[in-house]
Amino acid sequence: MEQLLTLPVDSDARAQLWQLAVDQIDGPDGTPLRVALARHCGQAAAEASSEGHWAVANDQLQEAVDHYGAIANGWPERREVVQQELAGLLARLIADLHSSVHASEPPPPRERGELCWRGYGLALRHRALLREREPWLEALEEQLVREGGLTLRQLATDPEQPLAANDRQRLRRQALDLLLHLATLHEPCPEWIGLAARELLVVELEPLQAGAPEALEPEALRLLIGWLPRLPLGPAAAADLALALERVRLSLELLERGLGPEPSPKPAGQPRPALRAALPKAAAAKAATPAKALAADTPAQPPRPDSAPLLRFSQPGELARHLQLESAGWMRNHVGGRTPVQLSLCLDPQAAPLRHTSNQLLLNLAPLLEFPEVEQLDRLLPAFFSPLQGDTGARFRLEEPNGAVYGALTQLWQRGGSLAPGLFPALIYATELWTRCGGVGGLGAAMDPWQLPVAELRPGASLLRPGNVELAALQSVLQQSAGLDEALVEIRRHHHDRQWMERRSERWWMEPADVVENLCRLHTNAGFYASSHAPLESLQRWSQASIAALLSGPVLFGNDSIVRMFLPVAQALQRQSGRVPELVQWPGPQAFYNFIANQEVLFVTPLAAEVEAHHRSGRAFGLFTDVRIRPYGLRCTPAPMSIYPNRPDRGFEDSLERSLEQVERAHRQRPFTVFTAVAGAYGLPLCQAVHRRYGVACLYIGNAMHAYFGVEQNTTADWMVSQRRPENWVRAKGLNDIPGVERIEGGRYLG
Repeated sequence: MEQLLTLPVDSDARAQLWQLAVDQIDGPDGTPLRVALARHCGQAAAEASSEGHWAVANDQLQEAVDHYGAIANGWPERREVVQQELAGLLARLIADLHSSVHASEPPPPRERGELCWRGYGLALRHRALLREREPWLEALEEQLVREGGLTLRQLATDPEQPLAANDRQRLRRQALDLLLHLATLHEPCPEWIGLAARELLVVELEPLQAGAPEALEPEALRLLIGWLPRLPLGPAAAADLALALERVRLSLELLERGLGPEPSPKPAGQPRPALRAALPKAAAAKAATPAKALAADTPAQPPRPDSAPLLRFSQPGELARHLQLESAGWMRNHVGGRTPVQLSLCLDPQAAPLRHTSNQLLLNLAPLLEFPEVEQLDRLLPAFFSPLQGDTGARFRLEEPNGAVYGALTQLWQRGGSLAPGLFPALIYATELWTRCGGVGGLGAAMDPWQLPVAELRPGASLLRPGNVELAALQSVLQQSAGLDEALVEIRRHHHDRQWMERRSERWWMEPADVVENLCRLHTNAGFYASSHAPLESLQRWSQASIAALLSGPVLFGNDSIVRMFLPVAQALQRQSGRVPELVQWPGPQAFYNFIANQEVLFVTPLAAEVEAHHRSGRAFGLFTDVRIRPYGLRCTPAPMSIYPNRPDRGFEDSLERSLEQVERAHRQRPFTVFTAVAGAYGLPLCQAVHRRYGVACLYIGNAMHAYFGVEQNTTADWMVSQRRPENWVRAKGLNDIPGVERIEGGRYLG
């Protein structure tokens, strides 16, 4: 057996020999060969799917399933292990399909819909294997089912699509199946999903209403019986429907057994009396007028008076016309007015696209996100603003979009809802368009500031500001965990290729969707480096500590781009903790200096020697003309210098532990009460560990902290320059000779 398993021949030839041997071996003796064959077919399926050969992947998957099934039947005590391994293969294939559907250059709609349908089938198989599923896989399933349902629905209902009748019916039924499954993935189910499914189901009911013979065949009726119970209905409507369907099932069983009444011949187009008799009056009324009856069903949650079904707009052009007409109608009634008008944003799946009063226009982004492509949003946002151009922009006040969106998401999360991860780039782009169309160069409206609460600096507080690079990497960890291992292997393979490591996507700031790029930036910009023997464990150590740090207290607002990167992470944190992360703003220099006065500060920084020397000189207490800096104690320990390509130890976790050992020695020597750091990828994990171990105040604002101690770099050269006493500042030099630093964002950290 051992020789057979390790034959020195091509893997496919070896698999054929294994199959021949399995066919001749009975009982458990053939189990090792079955396992080898199952894994060989699984690997072949994974390789085919990664290259986009879906038919080959499907064939190989089916062979793997057959082998795994035989193993489970012959080896019952290992059934759970077999199910776990098969589930892992299915998860990988689902991730590959998701990547293809959401590629930077996605396939055409027909192919995209077919890929989503294939992914839906794999997801159902995966659900049958495991009761508890990882959140990232549920997110991929939701995105594939949503994308497939909407894409296939659009194809099936578009009369301009050159489709044969059978193809149109098949696409319509697939779209219906996907939308009905999508309804089960949301609790409560958004109304638009039910409306979209009903719209397709009404078309399927039309032949039954007309009494078409093919619609009354048992097979066609079974399809309807399978779809109808899955509709998201209110309790009363669901109970009526369940009773009606049970009677239909009984009627079908009687007819199939030959026990039903022999129907009299009827002219074509009239329904059979037996079927009508099997339905109660309420259900018969629904069958007679399906569109009206379905529309009248009570939804799972009663809509508010101002609600409007999102999917009444099947095309972005329809929604654009609606927005333009609504906005123009408001202008006709309020042109020339002097009352200030607030232009605001919300994100409410149950509300109309535009609501207004005499002094407010409230644009709902939820219906717009049903058309998330850049070209579609470029049409929708200007449609709202263009009619307002007839009035003076000075009359309008523009709500700051990041605060509005974060507030709207907070309300959505608190109601138990969430935004599909794939829609965050569209949401972020919509906020940019809001500013572009409504602000300078567009309508010219003045923008209100984001009224964030000011953070309170107090003993034992944790106040941290994550950076863009860290947040993009956390997005990948939280949303793309299936691809992390392969991405790290690929990075290790190209580690010495600087050009490859420093590849950059122009859309990264808007859509950091490439897990390899996100992890490359974590290496090249933030100093993370994975160990060679266990790279995924290194990344997990970093990400778990970073997430714990962000959950330890309020999160500091950095800038617009950081907040946008934070949105998907905030949603994941809310799901983990049940608490919406609070965003606060930094209280400013005077509050900082007042807080650290007469306290002992420990600072982990790559400029440790320069910062300490400047503090000892006394000049760090006279940095500004209008800010008072009272005495405080300061000690510094050097931050790990692992900026790419430097690898000072076996991996990130080892460098982190060495830095924490230095912190421990400093604390034993003389306890400190305030901790801060400038340490790239180490910053959040350091703060998390220090806060947990010593209970001291941890303040993390990134590289800007150097300037608070009078050490200037390129990135802070203009900060508070008019209030400085230049003679008391020093120019940082400690990073100028470190390889790789000069390449980070144009050398912003050099002195």
